[in-house]
Amino acid sequence: MSPGDRAAVVGIGTIGFGSFSDESLASMTNRAVGAALADSGLERRQIDGLLVHIGSPRGLDYDELALLLGLEVEFATQTWGHGRFGATVIGTAAMALECGLVDCALCVAAFKSSPFTRVGTTTSPSFFEGMREGGGPHAETPYVGMAAPAAGAALSTQRYLHHYGIDREKLGAVAVAQRRSALENPLAAMQKPMSQEDYVRSPFVVEPLRLFDCSVPVDTAVALILTRADRARDLAQPPVYVLGFQGIHAGPNEFIFGQPGLGINQADVFDYRPRGGDEPVYRRAGVLPAEVGTLH
Repeated sequence: MSPGDRAAVVGIGTIGFGSFSDESLASMTNRAVGAALADSGLERRQIDGLLVHIGSPRGLDYDELALLLGLEVEFATQTWGHGRFGATVIGTAAMALECGLVDCALCVAAFKSSPFTRVGTTTSPSFFEGMREGGGPHAETPYVGMAAPAAGAALSTQRYLHHYGIDREKLGAVAVAQRRSALENPLAAMQKPMSQEDYVRSPFVVEPLRLFDCSVPVDTAVALILTRADRARDLAQPPVYVLGFQGIHAGPNEFIFGQPGLGINQADVFDYRPRGGDEPVYRRAGVLPAEVGTLH
C-alpha cells in the first residue's frame, strides 16, 4: 500500500488527565473535539464518521455524543466499554476511510473514572460484569477469588519474573520512567517526582505489584481526526500516516495481561515466546521493531 492510499491522522485534541468532577462529559468531549478541529483546520460539519472508545457508564454512547456535539454522521461505531480498544478505534477508522465509507472520521475517548468506587467492590459499575460466567473482561476469575484486574496482572507478572529470574524491585525502573515522562507533560495527572526509593517504599496491592505499578484512575477527553491521505495533504498539519494497527490477541492461549506462555489461563502448556517482529502490526506496516523510534 502506498502512502497515498493510507488513512492519516490530521488533528489531535485533549483536555488532559485528572479529575473533572465539576464538568459534564459532553463539555469535556466538546473541548477535546474543538481542539482537534482547530488543530486540523477542518469544520465540524465535515465530520461524517464517529468512532467512540468507552461508552456508558463511564463515557457517553455514540448516539448521545452525535446529538450533543451536533454531528451528522453517515458511519458510527463504538467499542466495548473498557480500556484496551484504542488501537481498535483508530484501526476501524482507517478501514472505514480506505473502504470509502467516510471522508473524515472522528475518534473520541471521553470518560470519567473519579465518580466510581474502587474496582472489585460491589458498587463499582463493572463489578457484576466481572462476576459473569467465564470470568470478567479484565481477567477477573471469581471462582478462585480474583475479583479485580490487579490479581490477574500480578499472576502474569510473577510468572514473568520467575521465568527470567528478574529481581522484583527492578520493575521500579518502569514506574520511575513513566513518572519522569509525566513530569514533562503539563497535561499529565501525576506531577510529583518519584524515585526508586519512593517506589520500593510503596505498599503492595497484590504481590508482586506495588501501588506505583498500578494505573491511576483519571477523567479525560481525547479526540483524533483521520482523513484519507489524498485530502490530508491539503490540511493545516503535516499528515501522520497510519502504517499498521493491531488489537489484542484472542483465543484459548491468550491472556489480557501477558503473551502466550506466561502460564495464566492458557489451554496448552508451552514456554513463553515473545513475538517481536512477528506481531501482525509490524508485518502490516512493513517495519521491524528496531526501526521504531519513540519520544517521551
